Amino acid sequence: MDRPWVVNLDRPRWSACSGLRWSVSPALPIDFAMSQNFGCSDLHVSFTTSNLIFSSSDTLSFNWGDSTPNTLLIRSPTPPYWGLLHHTFVNNSTTIDTFIVSLTGHNSCGSKTVTHMVIVLPDTIQAFMSVNSPIGCAGDTFTFRDLSTGSLYTSWCFDYDIVNDTCVGANLVVSPGTTVQHTFSAGTHIVALYITDFCATKTTFDTIYVKPSPIVDFSFNNNICQNTPVTFIEQSTSPDSSFLSAFNWQFGDGDSLSGNVVKHIYDSTGSYNACLTVTSSNGCANTKCYPVTVLTKPIVNFSGYDTCVNTQPIQFTNTSVGANFYQWNFGDGNTSVVSNPANEYTTPGTFTITLIGSTNFCSDTISHPFIIYPKPIADFTLPANYFCGLPAPVQVTNTSTGAQGYSWDFGNNTYSTAVNPLATFSTAGNYNVLLTAFNQFNCKDTAQHPIAIYPLPVINSVNIEPFEGCEPLQITVSANTTNGNAFLWNFGDGTSTVSTTLPTVTYTYQDTGTYSISVTAYSFLTCGDTITLSDTVKVHIKPIANFDTLINSSGYPFDGTVDFINQSQNATSYIWNFGDGFNSVVVNPVHRYEEVDSFTITLIASNIYCQDTISKTFLVIKKDLYVPNALAPDFGGSDTLVRIWKPIGMGIRDYRAQVFDKWGKLLWESSVLIDTKPAEAWDGTYQGIPCPQDVYVWKVDAVFIDGEIWPGMKYKKDEGGGIKRIGSITLVR
Repeated sequence: MDRPWVVNLDRPRWSACSGLRWSVSPALPIDFAMSQNFGCSDLHVSFTTSNLIFSSSDTLSFNWGDSTPNTLLIRSPTPPYWGLLHHTFVNNSTTIDTFIVSLTGHNSCGSKTVTHMVIVLPDTIQAFMSVNSPIGCAGDTFTFRDLSTGSLYTSWCFDYDIVNDTCVGANLVVSPGTTVQHTFSAGTHIVALYITDFCATKTTFDTIYVKPSPIVDFSFNNNICQNTPVTFIEQSTSPDSSFLSAFNWQFGDGDSLSGNVVKHIYDSTGSYNACLTVTSSNGCANTKCYPVTVLTKPIVNFSGYDTCVNTQPIQFTNTSVGANFYQWNFGDGNTSVVSNPANEYTTPGTFTITLIGSTNFCSDTISHPFIIYPKPIADFTLPANYFCGLPAPVQVTNTSTGAQGYSWDFGNNTYSTAVNPLATFSTAGNYNVLLTAFNQFNCKDTAQHPIAIYPLPVINSVNIEPFEGCEPLQITVSANTTNGNAFLWNFGDGTSTVSTTLPTVTYTYQDTGTYSISVTAYSFLTCGDTITLSDTVKVHIKPIANFDTLINSSGYPFDGTVDFINQSQNATSYIWNFGDGFNSVVVNPVHRYEEVDSFTITLIASNIYCQDTISKTFLVIKKDLYVPNALAPDFGGSDTLVRIWKPIGMGIRDYRAQVFDKWGKLLWESSVLIDTKPAEAWDGTYQGIPCPQDVYVWKVDAVFIDGEIWPGMKYKKDEGGGIKRIGSITLVR
């Protein structure tokens, strides 16, 4: 925008304006910048003008110095005031050309020009290319040659976009040589050659037409074994608008075949490359190869043996060579996959065993027959499974079938080969009788049965302790036996018998009576000896000790006298322990306790045979309270109670005694108890001063330890009669 300036004019013709304020347009600060000022033809340069140039009437004019028309710029009213300009400088000569570019700015003050120099090198390179064939099949290799001149750097684009002058995707290849090869997919492709001498750049291109080739594929069972037919199946796809017309197979071992499904046998192990070449009706062919591994076939064999049905399982020994996996079929429905298996047949007969040995893909098979012979059935019976007494003859009955010979072992170091032998056992013990039966195939079977031989037990004596007492009576019975290891006891009281494994038993009779005891000692089951002891145990009735108590039966005052009431049964004598160090043998004793306390009384009630004991604990309460009616503090005798006034009592829980004068003034009081007895006395003084001889009034309240409230002093008729908690005190001086 315009701004004010101060201008001093020296020339006389301007003197009239000297010292005046003028509006003056600024000088022209013009200039321009170029994106480059040196390069090869055709050189493209961008120009930027200075934005300091202002005024609404300003204009700019570029002279390019190459005979092309000037370019006029008019300032925009808003930033940016001047736009970006582009110009191309062309040098068609063979030498360097220099162009002077000038910019002239115009405003109301005049014009100003600024110049810069642009140097342009001549363009001397030419781009040319050739291709071995512009038409081919997908998968074919096309060879391109660079025939350009003057270039220093060459690159190829195998997918050129003519419209945008760009190389599509990753198809730009830099090649320092004159020849490059490329394989195209089916379709039309534009190939471009870029050359440059690092000054100028030239491009030339050509069009390549690629016909689709068939997509070749085939399948077969790979990793096969030598001398095993392999089926090759063609699985190719024909291009659009064409069909597959020829199939050629090469198996890599020198053999070849034609056709879409073929079979081939490889005679030797090894790795081969099987290839299929397929030609379509458009004349294009394609080839696909797969590796074929031919493995060595294993050699399979094994050994076994004939055996009896009961001497199994048969252990088979695998002698195969070159196999990693095995499949056994034992001919009876059983199979196995282990290397050296065993199998057990349930029935006799001839069985064909088949072994298939294999690697991952190759296998061999072999079969051998084996015979399973039948076995005899051994069995026998014994008259019993145990016998009592020694020696014990035992007749054995043979019930075996299918056998032609026998061998007996009776377990006592005696043996026999008879069909039905007689065995004799001279020593007690447990034995196993073992029979082994044979048939014509030397197949064996065994049977065994246990037999026990027991000696007869003998009861030598029986001891009972105690054999007499009161019910319930617990006794211990011990039997001294020979060969006894189990015992049956009958105690004669109608209860169930008792069985033990020890010769000693403890039993308790609950009722009185005379009982017979019977004991049977066994060496085993029915091998036994019995003895009965008649009327051996005598059980008498037991006394039952019991009693009750009657405390202070005479009434108040309670002086601790207890009447004991004997409630025992079946007893003839008694012993009492009163718990305070005293005893008695009286049936119903009476005892007086000197202290207030809890005592445990024990009664032992006895008869001629037994005794019973009972203990009971109870609280003996002695309670009384007596209030005197006089005192003589000056009395000179030995009785100290005459000189004080003190209530006498026991068994007291709470207590308060008070003394008043006849006008009702409280002179003394106390509530102190020691061992449930009043502890303090009035000595006839008040505040340490002796009271005069006179009649005073007492008042006493008390509660005994059993919670009973003291009723008061009981007075005779000549004393006024009645029961009172208040009375008089005569103080004598």
